[in-house]
Amino acid sequence: MTRQEGSSHRWLEADGLPRLRIASHDRTTVGPGLVRQILVKQVGLSVEEALEVIHGD
Repeated sequence: MTRQEGSSHRWLEADGLPRLRIASHDRTTVGPGLVRQILVKQVGLSVEEALEVIHGD
């Protein structure tokens, strides 16, 4: 994860996958269901791959 200078946006980057921008604000929590949905619909992972990312398997 990298941070854009002077911004609340974060970039998630991994080899072979598209870069994903996330707005990160204090006191904001993103649940695992939304993270899974983003990884599947926007990044293109399978549900199984997304669950591995979320759970660290």
